[in-house]
Amino acid sequence: MDEKKIDFLLYSVPENVDYTTIPEELDLEDVPQERIDGLIELLSNEKEVLQFDSARLLAHWGIDEGFDTLVLMFEKGDTEGMIDHRLHGYDDTDRHILSAFISYWASKADQSMIVTSRSESSSLSVTFKV
Repeated sequence: MDEKKIDFLLYSVPENVDYTTIPEELDLEDVPQERIDGLIELLSNEKEVLQFDSARLLAHWGIDEGFDTLVLMFEKGDTEGMIDHRLHGYDDTDRHILSAFISYWASKADQSMIVTSRSESSSLSVTFKV
């Protein structure tokens, strides 16, 4: 895949969109299926940074393949150092991953893919080991 097409897939915003200038904030209905397919194809690219950027963008839109790839990369430690803070220079990758995860779940909720009742969620318990 050539660099111009990769830039288009990762960074473009459709001309008819007037509510954002960044691709992460696009509503899924404004993203053509061809673009999603192209980003899914990039998930298997040899360059980890392209895998990461594609997975993060797909996760923002609520696409399972992107979320799953991002989780896998994070668990393996492949995401460390991907994004440096622009002013202070420290690794800011985890904050961007968290943002993608939050957007993923919000997108799924918008798509009515998450169905839980309060009674189900209140029965969950969390145990912390100290």
